[in-house]
Parts: sequence; C-alpha cells; structure tokens
Amino acid sequence: MDYNLGSLVLSAVAILITIWVTIWGKKSDQAKQNIQLIEQFFSSDFFKNVRSIVWEIDVKWFNLPDEKREAYRKEVVLGWVGYLNGSSNDILNHEVAKDRIEIDHHLDEVKIDYLTEHQALSVYIGFWIKLYTYYETGEISKKALRIWKQYYEYDRCFLKDLRREILRISVSMQNSEKPQWIVITEKLEKTWGIE
Repeated sequence: MDYNLGSLVLSAVAILITIWVTIWGKKSDQAKQNIQLIEQFFSSDFFKNVRSIVWEIDVKWFNLPDEKREAYRKEVVLGWVGYLNGSSNDILNHEVAKDRIEIDHHLDEVKIDYLTEHQALSVYIGFWIKLYTYYETGEISKKALRIWKQYYEYDRCFLKDLRREILRISVSMQNSEKPQWIVITEKLEKTWGIE
C-alpha cells in the first residue's frame, strides 16, 4: 500500500512540475514575443520609415486646407479600395517594361530606399494586425497587449476616420466586403475597451 501511495505522490508531483514548466514556458515565450514587437516598433528604421510617415499622413489628413484635404483623403482611400488614378496598362505599355518584364521580375534586385505613404501606412497597419494576431493565438498576454494601447492612441482618430471613409467609398462602389485589416483593428480597439 505504501508503494502505491508513494507512486501516486510522485505522479502528482510530476504532473504539477509539468504544469508549472508549461505555464512558465508559455509566459517566457509570450515575453520574448512582446520584446520582439517592442524592438521592431521602437527601432530607428521603423520610426524613420514607417511611424514618421504615418504621422505626416495623419497631420495632412486632418490639417490640410479644405480643398487639398478632400483631394488628399480621396487619394489615400482610393489606394485602399483598389481604384488608383491612372491605369496599370500605362505601366505595361511602356517600351522598357515590355522589353524587361522577365528580367525585372526574375533577375533584378529590387532597390527601394524609401516607402511610399501607402506602403508605410500598410506596414504600420500590419504591425497592429500582427499584434492582435499574436494576442488571439496566445503568443502575447492580455497584460502585454494593454501596454500597446497608449501607442495605438496616437493615431487612433486617424485610423478610425480612415476606416469610416474606406467603408463609405466601398459601399458607394457596391463593394460590400469589409477589408480584413478594418475588422482586426476594430477587434483590437474593442479588446482595449475603445469604442
């Protein structure tokens, strides 16, 4: 009987140790993931190439003179609903593009020293999508997620207004599908208690 009791006690201790190691390991992995996000968000490259450009977009979005502001907002929104001014055929009809399509696509290195406003905004929104996805999959904790709220607040009004304008234009173009980044940033705000 003592032998069975000893086995049960050892089994219970082993189970408790396994649970503790699993929980500790998960928290350690979550902390590492959060540290990687912090390193990305606060890196000088991310600040220079993404956050500062998004700040400029935000300032233009709300502060340009009325006639310029409406034209600017329209261009920003049209980039998100897939209707840019001009045609992709203009690019394809260019002689150099015709002669070099295979070379450009398969062999040439892409050399870009800067991001366009649209690219920077896409990367910025992608960061918040990544953050929420990590939260949803348990890769970062709710406590870690709360830390990010203060940084999201800087551009929240702009992102909310951008979402509203994109949805308004999409409806007028009879495009009923809500872009996934809009769904995710709304969920992120709801998780933070932002309405």
